[in-house]
Amino acid sequence: MDGRDGKETGMIEATKVKRERIRHQACPEEEEDMQLSNCSGCGKLQLNSSPALCKDCFKQHLDRSHRVKAFLTKNPRASLMDVCHHTGLSLRVVNEVVRRA
Repeated sequence: MDGRDGKETGMIEATKVKRERIRHQACPEEEEDMQLSNCSGCGKLQLNSSPALCKDCFKQHLDRSHRVKAFLTKNPRASLMDVCHHTGLSLRVVNEVVRRA
């Protein structure tokens, strides 16, 4: 024996169980289920459960989308080049926004 009585050993085990419960409550996802991926916009590392874009890229995408939508609402017959010129966005970005809409 290690010199501990049964009561002390039981208390130590109970403390371990409580710590384990607290750890699981703080982080309900299992570590094995958490996978990482890269943001498709900037390449930052992020949790796989989140959208393909990180928060910053998603905000930027929303801003671009709103700019294109606002311009096209006021100018429904505008060409793609007009949208690029007046919004300040590149042709690639405007095409991407229009495709996703």
